[in-house]
Amino acid sequence: MSTDHSAAAVIVTFNRLDLLKEGVDALRQQSRPLDDIIVVNNGSTDGTKEWLAEQTDLTVVNQGNTGGAGGFYTGVKTAYEKGHDWIWCMDDDAMPEESAFETLLDAADRHD
Repeated sequence: MSTDHSAAAVIVTFNRLDLLKEGVDALRQQSRPLDDIIVVNNGSTDGTKEWLAEQTDLTVVNQGNTGGAGGFYTGVKTAYEKGHDWIWCMDDDAMPEESAFETLLDAADRHD
């Protein structure tokens, strides 16, 4: 993928703070860094909102629980409005390997 494209990951979460922390850490460690990590907090009551407020490198959207589809709608809309060309969506229990995003982009380049 050429460097003139902007890429964001969108994570939707609800009451799984420990898994969210692991997933965000995995995204922070990607071999091809993401331009943005957008977390949609679907009304968590387990300390997620407070933890997210302490993170300075994330885009955070707090909303009521609209289910997975509602969370992804908000996340994709946010990424699109911020001008990102590539949007990688996942639940809060996804733990991508360090080269996962780079591999996805390489495949996209090979298959145009």
